[in-house]
Amino acid sequence: MQLFSDQCVYIRHIRNNVVIIGVHVDDMLILASDDEAMAEFKKEFGQKFDISDLGKLKQIVGFEV
Repeated sequence: MQLFSDQCVYIRHIRNNVVIIGVHVDDMLILASDDEAMAEFKKEFGQKFDISDLGKLKQIVGFEV
């Protein structure tokens, strides 16, 4: 589901898990309620698109985390 208030943020609810995806140009930030939800989303998304997993967040849009 795309957020009405921000067209670059998507939320996915599956059972008791939540995945939030932020998109900026060709980068994505994925936040998940647990590791299983994260792995499931990456697997499904990776089957449809060619993706690179850069690991844990260190920097996003020029900001260091």
